Amino acid sequence: MMQNEGCKYARRLIHVIITILIVLSSAAFSYAKAWRGIVPLKSTRADVERMLGPPIGRLSTYYLPDSTVDFTYSTCSCGEDCKKDDWNVPPDTVIGIRVGMKGLVKLADLKIDLREFEKWPGDEDVRADDDHLRCPSRSGAEILGTQRPGWRGIVPLHSNRADVERLLGPPSENATSYSVFYRTDTESVTIVYATGLPCGIGAKYSQWKVPRNTVESIMVTMIPPVPLSQLGIDESKYKKRSGGHLPQNIYYMNDQEGEIIRVFAGEVQDIDYSWAVSDDALACPNLRRSGLDCEGLTPPHFDLYGNIRFSDEKARLDNFVIRLMDDKDRTGYIIAYGGKRAPAREAKTRAERAKNYLVTVRHFPTDHLIAIDGGYREDLEVELYVVSKGICPPSPTPTVDPRDVKPVRASNRKLRSERAKRQ
Repeated sequence: MMQNEGCKYARRLIHVIITILIVLSSAAFSYAKAWRGIVPLKSTRADVERMLGPPIGRLSTYYLPDSTVDFTYSTCSCGEDCKKDDWNVPPDTVIGIRVGMKGLVKLADLKIDLREFEKWPGDEDVRADDDHLRCPSRSGAEILGTQRPGWRGIVPLHSNRADVERLLGPPSENATSYSVFYRTDTESVTIVYATGLPCGIGAKYSQWKVPRNTVESIMVTMIPPVPLSQLGIDESKYKKRSGGHLPQNIYYMNDQEGEIIRVFAGEVQDIDYSWAVSDDALACPNLRRSGLDCEGLTPPHFDLYGNIRFSDEKARLDNFVIRLMDDKDRTGYIIAYGGKRAPAREAKTRAERAKNYLVTVRHFPTDHLIAIDGGYREDLEVELYVVSKGICPPSPTPTVDPRDVKPVRASNRKLRSERAKRQ
């Protein structure tokens, strides 16, 4: 027989590989035993939907009173010209079932005979006697994965582009080389990958000490939005925040699992999966968890302008101070960014100049003004923010790494002009 013929059955002997995880709200698995009559490699999508109906969100996820259940289906037989699957079964065959338990479940409560199980630090949804259905291109060891918080087994900072495309296939759309979209009838999923240059600012750098094409974040937008109650989350594990550009939005934040749920009018709009507390060591020095509580919750800028004449800037600052004076508890933030080609200390100089004008000319109290050197952008920019008491303050958002800046020496004429303006 020809070795490359179609999808030959691979007759390798692979042991049953099972992970037993006993953690709060962790995942339990269906190891090719029937789960409510659904059996991997035997049952189909039609069998699942006949019993549970169509899924709500997360592609193939069901939110049940005692558990959250994810199904994975085959898309085609191995060797066909579509998403690569690992099993020689028809499309829409169940190839994995993952059951997330709600609450603490003791191992003893499962009433299983541990002598029948082999303990591994990974997971496997299929029994050994189904191994002849495996496509020959991948071994059992290659599909092992440590179970951690994440979305459908994709874990930011641990999974990579190959893991994503193995599960979801090629993306529906590429925003950039390192940002992709997947779309289904129930969700829109945005996945951002690391560029491979750790610890820098700008498109070619990552904020993480991880290899290129590692998943950095996942944003899942519900189509249509679903009630928060459908997720079955334990709200005591989430910090609740509101604010940002749309104060009506409520954010549920779980630092332990790196999950942020955005809710509007009681319905989940999107879920953002990012770094968990256990991943703090992978963060670059300029990334701090303390800022996450306010991520996405700062007010929009009041004004933004570039390298305009100081006479024009003063008119913008006059409007700024009028808005600040409407409420004595408001604080003004001035964030300036130097250009990619600019004199040294350009950002600090421009921020302090604006603050000095408001204090000395407009007599606004200095303790209610904060001037910030925001780093670098392609061109000089200044942002003005009006922040009320109790609202998250803005943070700088530079787009150019200091290593990519080319300082230029200001001309004597320009230096004299700047001195005159400060006088």
